Amino acid sequence: MATGSTVWLGGLQALPNEEPGKFLSRIWGRSRHLWLPAEDDLDVAGRLLGFGGRLPAAALLAESEGIRTRGYWVWALEPVIFQGGAGRAILAPVSSCPGTEAELALFHVAQQELEGGPWQLARGRERWYLLSTEHPDLRTAPPVSLYGREPLGREPRGLDASRYSALANRLQMALLAHSINQAREREGLDPWGLFWPWGEGRLPETPPATPWQTIHSRRRELLAAGLWLNIPVLGDRPAAGAERLLWDYASPWHLPDTAANFATWFRHWTGRQTEEIRLLTGLLPQGGVECALWRPHYAWRFWCASLRPGSRNARPGNWA
Repeated sequence: MATGSTVWLGGLQALPNEEPGKFLSRIWGRSRHLWLPAEDDLDVAGRLLGFGGRLPAAALLAESEGIRTRGYWVWALEPVIFQGGAGRAILAPVSSCPGTEAELALFHVAQQELEGGPWQLARGRERWYLLSTEHPDLRTAPPVSLYGREPLGREPRGLDASRYSALANRLQMALLAHSINQAREREGLDPWGLFWPWGEGRLPETPPATPWQTIHSRRRELLAAGLWLNIPVLGDRPAAGAERLLWDYASPWHLPDTAANFATWFRHWTGRQTEEIRLLTGLLPQGGVECALWRPHYAWRFWCASLRPGSRNARPGNWA
């Protein structure tokens, strides 16, 4: 779908009457805008980068760490903990243990648990990777979208979900029962060995053709994708006059100064632009994203009650 440049407003996702204080762009009232199907951020990223579907984030992250994944389907095992009480379980990232002797010992335990099966386990700097010669029907949610929330209803889906969930649970039970984690529990420390699997997929034989000269993002999976696609991934603010770029503006839109800050940088970047720029929302409450065109003679304005992302005024479109 991409020609010229695209700005992906990943933090622009909620309606004002649902989350008061969020600012939404009025640009949607100025031009034709389309609704595009998408399940989550990995779906959006994969389509923007030319993969034709979900981004195989686990394989890209593994490749960026020097783990060869050619011919393998890859699942990332992200270390997490569950916080909360009174019947609530809030997903949170793990900030300690990876890279320690204890984590290495637990990795060997997990390898032994997988012996004899069609899977291999690889150890990265921040997470483990499950490599399989199979190509299962499986879809999982990225953990970053669930941190600080109860992950109810976001379990793996697909025809092979129960089998792979059982595999992940078996690994976790073996690790939690290990003496290392029992000692951590006695010391009042969080266990290491709970995972949120995500990013499933297999890399294509050859990298897809993408129109971008640069990508501006801080998402770890886009950094890994840029490395594999041989596209420079720079900071989250493009230089003035830059063209043919993908700008992932993922900041939340909670406060007026956030909107004003983006507007300033947008004018700075588009100072010498002559092309049309695609603006893409984050995921909307009803699913999918919306896409609109910004033209150089448009002024940047905010929030019109009847014309805004998610107001169901967009026409159905496709990513082609």
